[in-house]
Amino acid sequence: MREAKQYYSSRGSKSRFTSVGLNDVLSTGWSLYPNPAHAEALLQWGEDMEVQSLEWRDAGGRMIYANDFTNPSGVENGQERQVRVLVAQWSPGLYYGTLTLRDGRCLRFKLMVQP
Repeated sequence: MREAKQYYSSRGSKSRFTSVGLNDVLSTGWSLYPNPAHAEALLQWGEDMEVQSLEWRDAGGRMIYANDFTNPSGVENGQERQVRVLVAQWSPGLYYGTLTLRDGRCLRFKLMVQP
């Protein structure tokens, strides 16, 4: 695993990010589909990932979706390790997702929403 670097925001708070390359992303076992999406998108992750939160932001940086997970494996009420994001009401365009893991890693991805 790569060393996490600390960055400071304009508000003075510290954030820890890990640089993730293609091989790192593929080894974490996650998927997002369909992409582009029309009505909904499904984000799934592997058993070895303890998810803390998921955020979606629009191209202007405004948060439009946030989910803090009470169960880090994402398995609640017999559900799999996944989140179904309903995007039918989102404006068409590019959206940026951040999946934050309990170990501090952040996985970032893009989702195109079409009408």
